[in-house]
Amino acid sequence: MNRYCKILLLMFFTLLCVHTDSFGTEVTTLPLNRNAVFNYINDYRSYFGIEKLSLDDRLNKAADSHAVYLKTNTLLTIEEEKEKKGFTGTYPWNRASYYGFDSASVYEEVKKDSKNYRRIVMDIMSDPIKRAQFLSSEYEKIGIGIIADLYVFDFSKSKEGTLKDTLIEFPKSGSTITNLFLDAQKSNPTVSLTLYSRDDVREIQSVTGFIRNQKLGRNEQVTFSSQIVNKNKVVGSISTGKALSFNTEYTASISIIYVTASNIKKTVEKVWNFKIDIEANQDTLFTYKPIKSVKTVKNAKDHWAEDVINSFYTNDYIRVDANGNYSIDQPMNRIEFAEMIFRALELTSSGSKKSFIDVIGDEKQRYANEMYQYNIMQGVSDNEFSPNTNLTREEAAVIVVNILEKTTGKLIIAQDKQQIFTDLLDCQVWSRESVKKAASSGLMKGREDGIFYPKQVLTKAEAITLLYRLIRMV
Repeated sequence: MNRYCKILLLMFFTLLCVHTDSFGTEVTTLPLNRNAVFNYINDYRSYFGIEKLSLDDRLNKAADSHAVYLKTNTLLTIEEEKEKKGFTGTYPWNRASYYGFDSASVYEEVKKDSKNYRRIVMDIMSDPIKRAQFLSSEYEKIGIGIIADLYVFDFSKSKEGTLKDTLIEFPKSGSTITNLFLDAQKSNPTVSLTLYSRDDVREIQSVTGFIRNQKLGRNEQVTFSSQIVNKNKVVGSISTGKALSFNTEYTASISIIYVTASNIKKTVEKVWNFKIDIEANQDTLFTYKPIKSVKTVKNAKDHWAEDVINSFYTNDYIRVDANGNYSIDQPMNRIEFAEMIFRALELTSSGSKKSFIDVIGDEKQRYANEMYQYNIMQGVSDNEFSPNTNLTREEAAVIVVNILEKTTGKLIIAQDKQQIFTDLLDCQVWSRESVKKAASSGLMKGREDGIFYPKQVLTKAEAITLLYRLIRMV
């Protein structure tokens, strides 16, 4: 590890939970990214009408420890072996108990992928069997461990007998989905009907149904599969064996005949519609949130950043004045940037008690506190935040690179941008590397003449564009 990496990791130490594996490699768990993953999973559950999970610190520690074990031993398994380094328990419930969480039922999912966290959750949700677990109302708590591209999810069922007979179809009736998870190369069927049964299920006798292309007026050729998950979840799935067509509405029908443990024969069935659309959000399997009416900022029309400004306004990341206007080309100050980061990254409260004497108002104090607690922005002194000071472009580069490296768990390789930014040497020594990284990663560009202008203030339009690029990367 080179000197710069060590210094950077040391700077992050106060925020990050740092472990050391047998090779001396520093492995970090990223609370910032954990909150984003947690919120994303709960978005899916809310969309399907399932109660949200709560994040449990003991389960976080259990998931963290297993992630360290896997990273240390270069493994990708649920079980741990006593003779290997980092062992804290053979099974997920053993590891949860080790950290004080008393539950005999902990379901664990391990995923390793270089994609961002949205794609990690999407990959899991595209598997009908794993999806049945992630959407189960039995689970009330979750712990999440993240090390670079390794994710560990620990779900806990703290109540017995909480399931009611419930049907969940996927894709959800009336939803518009992307074609990302209907790839013909994927072996797992994707269109499914899941029964969460109050009674244990002994066997599935049959699964029948169809997928009908409404545009062509014909049924697709399909194959069927089924599986009982944890005795009380029945998953019936249909696969076409090929990707479905874009901009097309489909009707799905699935009927499942099953027998309970008490030898009662039952049937469940459902018919529903969904649509495939290439224009759907490529960071989700489907439009899992109610489609918001696009809101527009009056004075953003024909502005070079019009689209991203309206996007941020639609998602309530920025506020407009009483006339519907926004101070687009005015300087962005520190407290405004703190608020925008908090809203755009959908951060959760850390419970920070830090207080800055120059920040007036509970809401602004909250944004300053959270930026400090997450180690995203620091005060100008121990008790001053300087909220109304305008943010320079080089300061913004340091902040966004800091966020990107924390949330992805990877150090950005800075290319030499001196030939592009002729004023790179005008940057302060402490910002120069971040400016190069911001340029190398595509986060920031020079202004119209290709010059970076590190000392000039960041406009609000530039700040919105910068955070828009950031949230597409994390």
